[in-house]
Formats: sequence, structure tokens, C-alpha cells
Amino acid sequence: METAAKATLICVFGVFVAANWSFGQCRANVSGKVVDETNLPVAGADVYLIEPRLARGNRYFGAFSTDSNGDFAASTPIDGPGSFFIYASKESAGYPSKRVVFYNEAEQPVVQLVCQAARTGIIVKLGPKAGYIQKISVLDADTGRPISDARITLRRLTSPIPRLSVSVFSISTSTALAPISGKYSGLAVPANVDVSYQISAPGYATSPETKMRLAPEEDAEISVKLQPAVNSGLK
Repeated sequence: METAAKATLICVFGVFVAANWSFGQCRANVSGKVVDETNLPVAGADVYLIEPRLARGNRYFGAFSTDSNGDFAASTPIDGPGSFFIYASKESAGYPSKRVVFYNEAEQPVVQLVCQAARTGIIVKLGPKAGYIQKISVLDADTGRPISDARITLRRLTSPIPRLSVSVFSISTSTALAPISGKYSGLAVPANVDVSYQISAPGYATSPETKMRLAPEEDAEISVKLQPAVNSGLK
């Protein structure tokens, strides 16, 4: 049987990830519930299955939405039986998408799927909610003028998943954040963990690595002055 696949690149905070919808050789049936950090059901959460494929890139199935009771049920095509990670997110409620590894708080649950068989009773837990950087001000240290093409790099200082190096838990994106549009807008930062940030821009020396730690739903602002790089000629 032939298998057709469609891939789309999605940009999340400057990180491109591949979302693949594959029409495989059989179907898997999954159902369960998404709960928050207090074990209350989360309605309207997005649930994804991930097939790990180290050589070819992970394959994503979903999103499957939870109902008013936090329950989800889906039948999805897969290429065959195997182990699949499962995760959930709800960015509008403060739970960032875990498609970006930076936002993973722990190893995601693994489910074994078999063709034409139902996998029920899966519990996926969200939380804690993220903190948010709402504004980043970057100025030329000599002139005081805003620097428009600066970038921020955020790094976790410890790995929440022992099998993965801490080096993979980082993101880089523009410092030109969109205006605040709601309670959970801005640049999400994992809560209750030590994270560092650095600001860089063409023609300037990168700022020192600075540590920050935000509480769930805490808002923060960053203000940095960059020194022109030696012999850059940029003022």
C-alpha cells in the first residue's frame, strides 16, 4: 500500500519544526484526559502524538482537541505499531507548545500503539504555567538609540530530561516582541527554573549571560545596552 505524506514548516519563537500528516497503513485509536498541575481537567487543549524518527525527523499526529471535560479521543493513521510520545498544550491558558523542546518540563508520556487496537485511559498533565517577557529594550550604549535588529537567546541552565543535553534547551528570537494582546502574551519562559538570556545584534558585542527565574504567570521586562564591537564602525 502506498503512503502519502505532507510536511509543513511551523515557526515557533524563531524555531522551525516540521509537522507531518501521514496517511499510513493502519489506524490507531487513542483516548484519555488532559489535566492541569492541580489535576483539574483542561478543556480546549491540543493533544499531539509524536513518532520518534531520529534519522528522518519526528512525525507529528494531531492536534486532537479536548472537550469540556478535558477528554480526547482520536483515530489516526500510522505506518505500523510502535512507541509514540504524547503531549498537550494550551497556549491561550499559559501552557506553551511543547513542540519546542525548551518548554518541556519532563519526559513526555510514551504510549504503545497497535494497528486497529484502542489505547485508552491516557493521562497527560500540563503545568506549571509559563512566565512571560513582555518587553525587551535594547539600546546603543554610546548613543542611546534603539537597536532594531537585536536577538535574544534563552537557555535553561539544567536539563529537565536526563537523557538530553542541556544544550538543546534553548531558543533564539527577535527582541521586537509583539504588543501585549492578552494575559498570556509575550515571550514565554519556563517557570520555577533558572534560565539565562543574552542579547546580540550585528556590529555589537553580545551582552553578558544574565540569569533569571520567573514564577508562573509572572511578567518581566528586559533592558540592555550593547557596546559597539571594536572596529565595527557602527554607532
